[in-house]
Amino acid sequence: MTAIAEEIKTFDLHELDRIIELHPCGKICFWFKENMIYYKYNFEEGVWKREV
Repeated sequence: MTAIAEEIKTFDLHELDRIIELHPCGKICFWFKENMIYYKYNFEEGVWKREV
């Protein structure tokens, strides 16, 4: 599993497709254990990377 899947097991992967379509920058933000977490899609590598 990827890091994002491990952190949010109930996250709908179809939502990721919609978020990428709505936000071409490929960045998503969500709350996890009272912290705001950002992930950005790296198009060159084809993976989600957590932003620090």
